[in-house]
Amino acid sequence: MRWFIALQVLIVAGLAVGAGLIHASVSPQRSEIQTMVPTWYRQGEAAARRHLEVERLNGEVAQPVTVKNNKNDKPDDENLGNTEDPVTVNKEFDINTLDEDISLDEAKELWDRQLATFVDARTYDSYKLGHIEDAISIPYDVLRAMNDIPPHMKHGIIEPGQTSLVIYCKGGDCDESLLVAGELRGMGFKCFIFLDGFPAWRESGFPIANGPDLFLKEFNEEPDDGAEGG
Repeated sequence: MRWFIALQVLIVAGLAVGAGLIHASVSPQRSEIQTMVPTWYRQGEAAARRHLEVERLNGEVAQPVTVKNNKNDKPDDENLGNTEDPVTVNKEFDINTLDEDISLDEAKELWDRQLATFVDARTYDSYKLGHIEDAISIPYDVLRAMNDIPPHMKHGIIEPGQTSLVIYCKGGDCDESLLVAGELRGMGFKCFIFLDGFPAWRESGFPIANGPDLFLKEFNEEPDDGAEGG
């Protein structure tokens, strides 16, 4: 009888061991371990390959020169290998460094940057036939005849101490720009004289316009003078 009971115990124990082995082989934990081990291996293998590749590159090729972008300071792939410093083509334009008499290029720079108001010193009829775009009209003969300040100044279009002016006329031996500049400087304006005048501006193909001074027209202060060439 004892041997029979012992046999049953052995059989039950064997079955238990077998069940445990089967459970271990299919359990989620073991499945997870089997999944993770290859992942670790692949990660380690990839890292090792990257390390070997870096060593190979360091030993065989020179490291590329990184040219940084001015905006975000990140490498610009298109400029790799360019070790030369950028050359400044256009220097910063400073109105305070200009002489009182300015050249055509300087006048255009002031016009482009909207750093000054252009004043046409020719007769008003000449102004209407053609003038530098956005220029206002302050003819010398009208200015001398005024018993008051110029309309543009009176209505705040130009202000002494704040508005820089570029005065021009017909160029050559025309002295109207000099005379108007002298009057306006006496009122507190900073004035530059564009000696080459309207003909040089027009011949260079720079922007011109025709018609009345719209500000004077709006305030019914258009001068009435005789036409002159220019």
